[in-house]
Amino acid sequence: MANDSTVLSAILEELGMPTLLENFRNQKIDFEMSSRLSDAELNSLGICTIGDRLRFRLSVEHRSQNMQTLTDRPGDTGSGSFIRPSGSSSASGASSHRPIMGADSGSMPAERSTPLNNGSQTLAQRIQSERSRLYASRSSRGIQRELRTCLDSQAKIYLRPIQKNLSTKSLNQELESQFKERCKKCLQEFNIRDLRHHTTDCNIFSNDISDHNPSNENVAIGTGAENGDDVTDTVETIQENATPTAIVINQDTNRADIDEVIETCVTFLKNENVEDPVDILRYLQSRIVTGRPLELTDPTTTVEGDTNFILVDRNNILETSFEEIEGLTNLRPTLEVQFYEEGAVDLGGPRKEFFGLILREIKNIYFDVRRPLKLKDYKTIGKIFALSILQNGKIPEFLEPDAISELFDSEQPDPIIQMIRNGIDVLGLYRVGKSLPFFQHLFRNKRVTLTMKKLTSLLKPDFSEEGSNARMYEKNLYSHFVKYVRETASGRRQNVTLSAILLFTTGTEEEPTLGFGIHPEIGFPESFASFIPTANTCINKLHLPRPSEENPLPPTEILFNLYDYAFSNSYFGMV
Repeated sequence: MANDSTVLSAILEELGMPTLLENFRNQKIDFEMSSRLSDAELNSLGICTIGDRLRFRLSVEHRSQNMQTLTDRPGDTGSGSFIRPSGSSSASGASSHRPIMGADSGSMPAERSTPLNNGSQTLAQRIQSERSRLYASRSSRGIQRELRTCLDSQAKIYLRPIQKNLSTKSLNQELESQFKERCKKCLQEFNIRDLRHHTTDCNIFSNDISDHNPSNENVAIGTGAENGDDVTDTVETIQENATPTAIVINQDTNRADIDEVIETCVTFLKNENVEDPVDILRYLQSRIVTGRPLELTDPTTTVEGDTNFILVDRNNILETSFEEIEGLTNLRPTLEVQFYEEGAVDLGGPRKEFFGLILREIKNIYFDVRRPLKLKDYKTIGKIFALSILQNGKIPEFLEPDAISELFDSEQPDPIIQMIRNGIDVLGLYRVGKSLPFFQHLFRNKRVTLTMKKLTSLLKPDFSEEGSNARMYEKNLYSHFVKYVRETASGRRQNVTLSAILLFTTGTEEEPTLGFGIHPEIGFPESFASFIPTANTCINKLHLPRPSEENPLPPTEILFNLYDYAFSNSYFGMV
């Protein structure tokens, strides 16, 4: 168990997670058991991201293979390190003696003999010493990483013992920058190249966090901030021919643009005395969001333009969304969302559903039950808030009034609120709310519950021309749909709600703050095989297959069961 603990400690240290060893010990997980842990079990032990879990499994597999090589090499006649009792004949071949300990040629010199007649160690002690030295020599991952800096990413690396003295340093040596910058928190000077790493774990900021969170000793700090600015903005040296020539600020390439846009917007809205938060939002959206239009306004036309494409898992929405959003360097272009294994093209519908799903998950995990150990996630949450507000998603109305006031008005907010402030200000919304207090009312307005009257007024039927047989069938079907909506409103349709019907049709459970680009409606295509409803969320159209003389309407309960099946489905594609 002690050796297992050592191996696990080495693996976790290599992956940058040494503090998790205590979790393995508490759960009595040894090295052998670690190879059988599921994703859920690894997550409970603290290995939360997909990438970390994959790297952990690869490391365990690699160490298992190495240990198997050390303990089970019958009949090995290859080169290695051998320990022989003193006085054994050196004339006999390697094949006539089973080696007490050996190593493959990838880790050690091809031949090495170890004398045992030193008078200070027993044979068993010498074997154990050699075993420890051999195990350490097999940790070649660091050498491989260093070599890969000199090679193409697709190259394969072969380690040969004859090359043990070969230098693995890059041939293109970079001069160490002599420029230093002062940390804004601890006021100590650091080399430019070391400052970014220092800001992630600055002791002074960590102490500030612990003061605000006295009951949480292990708060993980991803970034710090001062006066709304991300303190991870650092100064880097531009080198030309390996000679320092200039110093520039390495900020988000679009930060200067968004600062100018926000200043222009605030000035205009103040001069025009715009106080309606909806009008403020509409103007901000027109100036901040770039690329492809957010909504279709004409179903007969196509839209083009730049987008931020993200691929997320509906069943793991939180983790996959955080990874995707954190990878975006410019949040201004329209977000284009695709769910795993769903082929829908996002022209507005999937994006609106994505915002609804992710905000619901954020509320459940980070606000209903706070998770202070994930403090750095709150900046990403702030970015998602800003994107949802500006791109016709849901408004995060679950913030408490005191939290909203602290978010926009406090000079020394709680660390969690500070991180959210940093996130929403990536798109300038903190500065807007600070300068235009009426804008804050967007967060305070609680939505009215969707009713049958509201839903039927939103979903207008598009009947065929007056006097046609098709219109007669369509009206008959629409009367059944109204009856189904009434049963849904009264709670008699299993898990289907009125919001689920609107979500199925438009991609959102409520009418967006700025309204729909195309007003939702109900179409009545002729049914040739099935009466299951379909929808096109990008043009907000619900399709209810209508009966015909050849294909009459099924009994009411069967029809309603088909409606239940469709409206409880969350998949973009044919059901």
